Amino acid sequence: MFKSDIRTIFKDMRNELTIKDINYLSEKIRLNLFTNFNFNQVSSIHIFLPILPKGEVNTWCIIEQLNTFFKKISIIVPKMVNNTLKNYYINKDTKYNVNYYGILEPIDAIEYTEKHFDMILVPLLAFDNNGNRVGYGKGYYDRLLYNCSANHIIGLSYFDSIYEIKDINEHDIKLDYCITPTKVHKF
Repeated sequence: MFKSDIRTIFKDMRNELTIKDINYLSEKIRLNLFTNFNFNQVSSIHIFLPILPKGEVNTWCIIEQLNTFFKKISIIVPKMVNNTLKNYYINKDTKYNVNYYGILEPIDAIEYTEKHFDMILVPLLAFDNNGNRVGYGKGYYDRLLYNCSANHIIGLSYFDSIYEIKDINEHDIKLDYCITPTKVHKF
């Protein structure tokens, strides 16, 4: 299947989800993440802030657990600066504004200038059996992943993998894992 078709299908599938469905599935993803990964060995985690009107996985429950039980982990989120994702520290007191795309971004946060993360949680619409992902098509996360390194690149998805994404190119960065409500896929 090609990316444009995948985007259409999976956006429609997301649109079928209710707020109750999104919160339930996001909670299941959170449980799978914390059950299957050792956060005692994580010092930095990059995590996307969800575009809730687009039905993205609600990562706030993950952030809340990190802030509550893993206070030594640096939580870093993206912020759009000059059409590029920059990285900023957040904590439970961080204030946010909504950007042009409807994404919350931290205000007055300190920039994270390192090029390595222990873990990066990436948004996606779909993924295949080989660890390739389909996002919205703007390439922001592929550029971030190209310019940074991580011990674990982890996608979060409500839905299981598709067989194959046909139009993968040299700029597409593969996932190491993808977490769904029922499974952790390892690539």
